[in-house]
Amino acid sequence: MSFSPKLPSRETVLRTIGDASKAISFAALFKAGAGLAMTALAGFGVIAPKLGLDVTTLNGGVAAAVGAAIGVVLAMNG
Repeated sequence: MSFSPKLPSRETVLRTIGDASKAISFAALFKAGAGLAMTALAGFGVIAPKLGLDVTTLNGGVAAAVGAAIGVVLAMNG
């Protein structure tokens, strides 16, 4: 005797995924953006000197902005 669970239809799964992606709050977007910005800054601070770059406020800010943009995109698509 085998047991095979009834799987939801493709339309049900896609509708559920669509509903879940619309439920992302601003707080989740902000946290993801801030988290990736901090990760980008940390990574930039470690990698930049090895590439011969001086870490300054300007290029550190650019790394943080890129990290924040990536964080927001990942949170919206994730």
